[in-house]
Amino acid sequence: MKVFGHLKVERQIKIGDPEKTTLYIASNTGEVRQRTTASLRFWNWLGAIPHWLYFTELRKDAKLWSDVVIWTSLGGCFLTLLGLFVGQRQFRRRTSTGRLASPYTGAKFWHHMLGLVFGVLVLSWTFSGFASMQPWGWLETGPAASEAAERLSGEAPVWRDVRPALRAQLEALRRDGAGEAAQIVLAPLDGTPYFLRINADGFKARYRSDGAAAPFDSAGWARAGELLGGPAGPASVELLQREDAYYYKGSAAGRLPAVRAIAPDEDATRYYLDPVSAQVVAIADPGARGFRWWHLAPHRLDFAGWLRARPVWDIVMWTLLLGVTGVCAMGVWLGLRKLARGGRLEGRPEE
Repeated sequence: MKVFGHLKVERQIKIGDPEKTTLYIASNTGEVRQRTTASLRFWNWLGAIPHWLYFTELRKDAKLWSDVVIWTSLGGCFLTLLGLFVGQRQFRRRTSTGRLASPYTGAKFWHHMLGLVFGVLVLSWTFSGFASMQPWGWLETGPAASEAAERLSGEAPVWRDVRPALRAQLEALRRDGAGEAAQIVLAPLDGTPYFLRINADGFKARYRSDGAAAPFDSAGWARAGELLGGPAGPASVELLQREDAYYYKGSAAGRLPAVRAIAPDEDATRYYLDPVSAQVVAIADPGARGFRWWHLAPHRLDFAGWLRARPVWDIVMWTLLLGVTGVCAMGVWLGLRKLARGGRLEGRPEE
């Protein structure tokens, strides 16, 4: 049995095609949960697997894997801070100019100066990687936001109510002559069972249990605001047509438009609802907002829309990655040279 995160996969099927495709089948549903090819596996071994320490034997124990990532990230932060401290302490005041300057020349000079610049970036990436693990409950979504989302959906309908409603959906589908639906999904609101019909072309619409159309309109928005606001009063609700700081392309759910509800409580929790199904697709409470700024922004460099735009993001990211890689490679080379000399220090130029 293979384990991917919290997903248990019972069967691994190798297709034997030119791409050497492997399919991973979920044990609980029988559906294909992952497809890999020889090329994808090769690049994963160069990227995702070492980046996340996602080695098979380690990730089988989720707690051990989490602890290893957390403590190695903290170790990386300590070593980076130590390097920055030592690098700053190495500056000397030149007698000729009276200014602070690096005492090194050649490759050591460039390693010293570029290391101080790109070391800050390494610290940012290492700490934001630590934050991605949400260690010890830090940056997690709180129970109040989850409870509000549950109030919005209401009590789950029982099967005796869902079964005839599903039959009504199929009858309405044939009656409307709209062709076959790819999916019919239950989308309850305030305890009332609604159904989302998703066609093969991606079109989706919401229907009542009797099969009649039931768009998520202004009245539904008002009711959603009351349910999400709870005792503090109704949340302010509006249709979001443009990205905001917590709901944008590239985030967990960034499809626009969306219905945004902001609760009037002290946390000002934001709820983002699908404009068709009325289901919560994203929540920005204090924990989620902290995750946005402590992990996502520094780790992915998506502080603002202009920086996320391509090819600006590609140019900035490639430049920074190449800079960090160059500093690391230069440090390894200098270290090997020192070992080749038996650990002896080279002389410094006159100050």
